Amino acid sequence: MKLLMTALMTGMLALAAHGAAFSGTVKQTMNSGGYTYALIATSGGDVWVAGPETKVTKGQKISTGEGMLMSGFKAKSLNRTFEQIYFVNSIGGGGKAAGGASAGPQAGGGAMANPHAGMPLAGQKAPTPSAAKPKAGSIKKASHTVADLFFQPRLLKGKMVEVRGKVTKYNEGIMGSNWIHLMDGSGTPGKDDLVITTKQSCKVGDKVVVKGMVGVDRDFGSGYFFPVLVENATVKVEAKGKGN
Repeated sequence: MKLLMTALMTGMLALAAHGAAFSGTVKQTMNSGGYTYALIATSGGDVWVAGPETKVTKGQKISTGEGMLMSGFKAKSLNRTFEQIYFVNSIGGGGKAAGGASAGPQAGGGAMANPHAGMPLAGQKAPTPSAAKPKAGSIKKASHTVADLFFQPRLLKGKMVEVRGKVTKYNEGIMGSNWIHLMDGSGTPGKDDLVITTKQSCKVGDKVVVKGMVGVDRDFGSGYFFPVLVENATVKVEAKGKGN
């Protein structure tokens, strides 16, 4: 198990917590798996970025939204491992920073549409969800509420639970699982956003019932720590969100 975890973390998820945005000229680019990958020449050096699929050409000046650094990231669709790459929330043309100069990394924060945006660093608040939290009492309780899991995680550790709620964030294909943020209107700020891992798919805004095992104090390395989550869950979509 120790060797497996070491290989997993080394090969797939060595993350550093650096919010950043970039501007520069595209030296290489390709699209794959719904993402645009681009090597940008910035004043601080060459930087690989990946963001939502966008039309980008070699020699084009672009700028990006904020992102997060991933080290040793293996892009399966490209059959390639990037030593360092920033997953950013947007890629746009006309990449001039303030004052007309190309910019290197700029400190930033907030919610980001990258694969790991739903995984808060230990000691930090979770990113703002992509869908609004449901009103208290608006969602019928399954076997447990989100508040139940945060209130008594150690009593529920290792047990199967069923929780009903609204998908407020969804990240696909991280460490072999899809990651769901679920809210049901219960809980207090910081203890109202339940993380679910699953092999199944859903979309932001869907109302779902998830059933899985409670994990407590789960540490995935590099500071990515969850005091409570539901793992290897089955997901039943009861109502699709708007726009689905």
